[in-house]
Amino acid sequence: MTFELIYPAVLVFLLMLGGVVLTVVEFNDLQKEQNKGKGKVD
Repeated sequence: MTFELIYPAVLVFLLMLGGVVLTVVEFNDLQKEQNKGKGKVD
């Protein structure tokens, strides 16, 4: 196994993980805004 590929693989994994975290945060904010518009209290 070539260890030269591990560095780009770690970079891609971290970027993907960051995208997933930002997506979850965005969906939570969107859901809170929708609940606020309907008069629901969180």
